[in-house]
Amino acid sequence: LIAVGCTDMSIKIWNYTSGSLVYQYIQHTGTVRALEYSEQHKILVSASSDRSLVFFNVTNYQTIRVVKNAHNAVINALKILTNGLLVSGATSSTNINIWNLTTQALKHSIPAVVGSLL
Repeated sequence: LIAVGCTDMSIKIWNYTSGSLVYQYIQHTGTVRALEYSEQHKILVSASSDRSLVFFNVTNYQTIRVVKNAHNAVINALKILTNGLLVSGATSSTNINIWNLTTQALKHSIPAVVGSLL
């Protein structure tokens, strides 16, 4: 399966061998800017220009949690670490946020740099 974030505010899950659409999530109110998947937790996390994070269970295609205003700017970077933490960064924020993937709770907000993050 392949997950694709779209400008129509959706996330589409495709079967890459057959080319068929398996599922479509619509939870954001802005363009989906980043996706990150945890094979261990079976969770897909999306970030959007609406500044929200959405946690999806890819086993049953259910939304686990929507975190509105997860950053003070457009979120454009996600990375799931091997210890089960999710790192997120925003374009004009100087903070990097670290989330607990299991509880979807903000664990730390770290001042990163002066200027914006890529």
